[in-house]
Amino acid sequence: MLKKFIIAGGGGVFEVKVESALVATLLVNGTDPLFPNSYIHELHLETGHEGYLTEDALLISTNPQGEKRKSLWSIKRELAFTEGDIVFADVVRRA
Repeated sequence: MLKKFIIAGGGGVFEVKVESALVATLLVNGTDPLFPNSYIHELHLETGHEGYLTEDALLISTNPQGEKRKSLWSIKRELAFTEGDIVFADVVRRA
């Protein structure tokens, strides 16, 4: 079953769904999911060309005091916070 998921591009489908939700949030002037009271005003997808190794998304939001907040996103369908998880180690190394 897992092999079928990988061949069918399941991870990429999940990434597109998350990115679509971020775009929709940007379009409605929504709040940043990581920074309460901050509103997204920039969204960059596939940010590898901007020099970030965590290439999936960069959100830039501003709070009511005018302070900018940035968050880099490495979108993964499944991730375990364990010492032996190769995907987690790769995400941390790229951060």
